[in-house]
Amino acid sequence: MLVEKQKIEVRWNGSNRKWYEEKGYKFTKIRDGFIVKPEDLPDYSHHKVEVICDFCNRQYILEYRDYLKNIKRNNKKFHCFICGNRKHIKNINHSTSKNKLSVDEVIKRIESKNKNKLLNPEDYKNQNTSNLKVLCGSCGSEFLTSLSSIKNGDGACLKCANKKTSEKQKLSSEEVKRRIDAVNNNKLLNPKDYRDNHTPNLKIKCGDCGEIYVTTLANYEYNQKIRCDKCSQRISVPERKVMELLNFYSINYKYNYRFSDCKGKNRALPFDFWIEDLNTIIETDGRHHYHSVWGEEHFQRTKLYDGIKDKYCKNKNIQLIRIPYWEFDNIEDILIKKLNLKPLNQNKKIKYIPKKKIA
Repeated sequence: MLVEKQKIEVRWNGSNRKWYEEKGYKFTKIRDGFIVKPEDLPDYSHHKVEVICDFCNRQYILEYRDYLKNIKRNNKKFHCFICGNRKHIKNINHSTSKNKLSVDEVIKRIESKNKNKLLNPEDYKNQNTSNLKVLCGSCGSEFLTSLSSIKNGDGACLKCANKKTSEKQKLSSEEVKRRIDAVNNNKLLNPKDYRDNHTPNLKIKCGDCGEIYVTTLANYEYNQKIRCDKCSQRISVPERKVMELLNFYSINYKYNYRFSDCKGKNRALPFDFWIEDLNTIIETDGRHHYHSVWGEEHFQRTKLYDGIKDKYCKNKNIQLIRIPYWEFDNIEDILIKKLNLKPLNQNKKIKYIPKKKIA
């Protein structure tokens, strides 16, 4: 249980403000310290709390989230490491003494599955013995296991088990190509080479830039490896729109470019797009440039750095085009006007030009 009347000091930040305000605490300012009751901490809190073991009355200090996990497992009672071990050992001894099999029965059970063979029956002590050496009846390899694992599984070694799983999940080459080609305008170049979901041999042409990359079907579908490494950089939607337009007009640019003499607190500040041939910089400004989205401290720092960039461009006679978030739907029109480009046909849509590369 929690020690009564203890005080926990917490500091205000952007992520915890809403939580504590709903608990009745009054916000002052970011990074200010304030005192809370331990039961008002969020479930994921790393703050240390004082607790007393409900079984031996020893007192401990641990993270609040670990305390909650402990009492959830033990009917809302907290047990320390020592009492937990005693309880665990007692349960194991009771279970193993009641259900222990003879060596002959163990051999019979193991060899009845998958035509396996037990190589070290003398090492068997109980069903939790984890060093039973078994010869796999399918591939002839040796592996270590426990009786409980054999009882609950099909008796195959890890290699054979993975092979069976892959065979169950295997798709036709036509289905694999359909799944890959349906996303991001990508194209699978070697569908006939597909063997299983975990072999990294699928060659895919990136729908964004035309780069060819290699991955597995599992990575493609579950880890979202739907772009090549270059295009997998964290590029926002408005930034991608700018790239598409610049590539369409064959305008050379450098993405996330830094000038060594334009610095923030510790290092040079990045500009979204630097077009050297036109002596122009383009910045796409999201909501956090105009509102306190991630906390007041972050907002003030963003305004400071934006001011440094504005001053730098003015002193260097560089054209700075800032596109605020409420104009993101008009990016094409703004850049065509600002860069003196030939307007597109009204119904023509810009497509990403594969040959163009980010500097």
